[in-house]
Amino acid sequence: MSGPQTLGVDPLIALALVIAFALLAALAWRALVRRRHRVRQRAAHPLAAGDAGTTPPRKIVIFYSSIGHGHISAAQAIEQEIGRLAPDARVVLQDIREFMHPLWRRVDERLYWFVCGQLTTCLAPSALV
Repeated sequence: MSGPQTLGVDPLIALALVIAFALLAALAWRALVRRRHRVRQRAAHPLAAGDAGTTPPRKIVIFYSSIGHGHISAAQAIEQEIGRLAPDARVVLQDIREFMHPLWRRVDERLYWFVCGQLTTCLAPSALV
């Protein structure tokens, strides 16, 4: 063998995907640690949420990604359905990209549009047969 095997994948694309996966894993780990911390705080103060005899209205957060328009459209449709089924529920739509660093947000968006552009060549009609 004269060189490294790349399995037909461009090394830069593979590197970008590995970095993206590592960052997503780090964000998920951080969110898990924060959630555990909040659960411990609530356990220490069980009556801080409200009176013991009443149940507060539901609070629902729907996360979406603002690239393209499909995620926000789906989130709005879900919000409308929740409003129909549970009128007392408070629904908040939250763009996950607002939590991202501006530099990573730009890289993520470029990677998304790059992948979308490559799908036309990957899913050519001859490839579907």
